[in-house]
Amino acid sequence: QFGRYEIEPLVELCGESAREVITTSLEEFEASGWLRLIRRGAYELTSDGVFWGNNLAVSLLESIVAPLAPTTNRVGPKRVPRTS
Repeated sequence: QFGRYEIEPLVELCGESAREVITTSLEEFEASGWLRLIRRGAYELTSDGVFWGNNLAVSLLESIVAPLAPTTNRVGPKRVPRTS
C-alpha cells in the first residue's frame, strides 16, 4: 500500500503506454474521495483512501496490466481434443 501516488514515477516504471490508464485511474480515485491532489500529477490517500489503500493499489495494477493480458479468460492449459 502506498501513501502517495505520483504519475511520472509510475509511467517511468510501467512505460509511456500506461500513462493514460494511470492518469485516468488516479483521477477516478480522486473523484471518489480516496485520493487528494497535492500537486500536479501527485496524489495522497485520504482517510477513506487509507482504508481502501490495498484495493486501490490492486485496482491500479490491474488497470495497467489488463491491456497486456491475453484476450482469453481461460485459466490453465488449453484442452486438447481426444483422437480416439
